[in-house]
Amino acid sequence: MNQKGVLKMKYLTIIIFIILSPWVGGFTAGLTADDGQEKEEKYYLPRVDLDPEVYQMLKNSQWEQALEKLTEAYEAPGSDSNLKYYIVYCLEYLANIAYTEKRYSDAIERYGDALEYMDDQPRLYFGQGACYFTLAQYQEAEEAFSRTIQLQPDHFLAHRMLGEIYYMSNNMDGAREHWETALKIKPDDEYTKKRMAGLKKFDKVAGKYETENGMMFSVSFDGTEKPELRELVLGMLEKISTDVGQQLGLYPKRQIPVILLTNRAFFDITGSPEWAGGVYEGHIKVPVDKYDAKLLRIVLAHEYVHAVIFDRLSFRCPWWLNEGLAQYLSRDLSGNKKKLDIAAKFMKEGETPPLENLPGNLLKSGDSNSVLVAYSLALSAVQYFVDQFGITDMQFYFDLMAGGKDFGSVMNEITGYSFDEFQANWKVIR
Repeated sequence: MNQKGVLKMKYLTIIIFIILSPWVGGFTAGLTADDGQEKEEKYYLPRVDLDPEVYQMLKNSQWEQALEKLTEAYEAPGSDSNLKYYIVYCLEYLANIAYTEKRYSDAIERYGDALEYMDDQPRLYFGQGACYFTLAQYQEAEEAFSRTIQLQPDHFLAHRMLGEIYYMSNNMDGAREHWETALKIKPDDEYTKKRMAGLKKFDKVAGKYETENGMMFSVSFDGTEKPELRELVLGMLEKISTDVGQQLGLYPKRQIPVILLTNRAFFDITGSPEWAGGVYEGHIKVPVDKYDAKLLRIVLAHEYVHAVIFDRLSFRCPWWLNEGLAQYLSRDLSGNKKKLDIAAKFMKEGETPPLENLPGNLLKSGDSNSVLVAYSLALSAVQYFVDQFGITDMQFYFDLMAGGKDFGSVMNEITGYSFDEFQANWKVIR
């Protein structure tokens, strides 16, 4: 059985999030679907004298009913010990179904129940780890992926995901170790090759970097250049985190690494296009050769919102909501006003795509005007939400979404409006 386990100057902040999207899509591919690379795992069931009724239940995928009968038989005196394999078989199917239906906590519980019977199966730990990561419970995910590797040292995806977890916590040695191991297992994996390439490029400049540690941030920069950035950036980040925390109720689960780079190093390490003003890909990275304090604050706020949302929802926040909030909370008042005007004009003159389809072809085209429209629409939708429901209501959305619910179902639960109604009203009013 396959493991199913289971993300330029004028309009600078409009296009920052583009760099996040391929990062999310890259490392989550192995969590959400079989990526076609992991070795196929066969599930061998030993022979047992099954009750015909139970056999029929298994054949008909009646997992709950079969599980009840199998557990009862297994707990009976003198039972066949091999029945536990069938119990685990049912539990794993139920866990996979729960994951597919986004009932991640239920999936974790099912995997845990299966591990009570067989604690030597790496796929069960990996399934748990994928669920924990999806719920942004990174410490628990780390433990599950580590146990996976103890049992199956060549588990590619577990190494790749551990590399991500260590990278996000600024444990660069740990990230390097697991990504290197992952590439030994699958040398042609493009995503991991890119992550390692960026890490190696950063290593070349990091030797002369100093790191200033705060409660929620570590700020690394070349201490011989622009020493005033030390206090300036930490002060900005503290105020930004307070502001975002008050409005969204979101705070980091870790010390977020912030890397201040020369323009040349930034574009070389991140592979960002020349118009990018910053990037969040586990770390916040910002070029600061010719920084402007006001613009720097906008960029830091924009990327911090992405970071703190990721720490709450992992890769599950809809693109339009993630990007719209990052722009809204960046407090780029003049820039945001221009973007809202662009969105209103587009919605009046053209056919507005559904929010759930953004960014879609608007970004794939690579045309700067299309990019501008996509980000403007995201901001417009968030602005409409704030106008109708208030920004603090978003706290309740994140609380419910953190458990696995999608934005549309949460909106209906809290407001009584469907997501379709929200979009229809937004398009008319804007």
